[in-house]
Amino acid sequence: MPGKENKKWQGFSNKELRSVAATGPWFLKQRSKDFMNCMSTIVGSLNNTYKLEEMGFTVPRRNGAATLDLGEIAFQDSMASLAAHYSLQLVGNRVVRQYQLLRGWPVGCCMFLSDDEDLQKTTMQLLKSDYTNFLALKEQVEKGLIKFPALLSKGLYWQF
Repeated sequence: MPGKENKKWQGFSNKELRSVAATGPWFLKQRSKDFMNCMSTIVGSLNNTYKLEEMGFTVPRRNGAATLDLGEIAFQDSMASLAAHYSLQLVGNRVVRQYQLLRGWPVGCCMFLSDDEDLQKTTMQLLKSDYTNFLALKEQVEKGLIKFPALLSKGLYWQF
């Protein structure tokens, strides 16, 4: 299934992130397209007949339908559902785990290092928008309209 692409992505990423000089360009590539390309590849594996055959599915050829009994059809349907659920779960978990990479500002600041002036402008607009939204949220918290008890009791709500 997504194993080869996932290992390739992780191996390359781990190698790149050991180099200080390569980390900036790596983040730029991940933020611009590489991360989503990996996610697309994972989900796309469900539409690749060769990968489906590697997973053990019987794939009908263009010139004829596969002959399966009802029990085998039911089993393959069940396995297809499981494969789809697994792929979507893998993508969802990865997005959650790496949300800071996709949307966080420590990494987002790397976008200012891009040679693309439009990307720099878009990044600045996004930073300003996030700051405006942060100030609005902070005001609502201070007025007691939104409560974050654990953060409020420690006085940390303005730091995140």
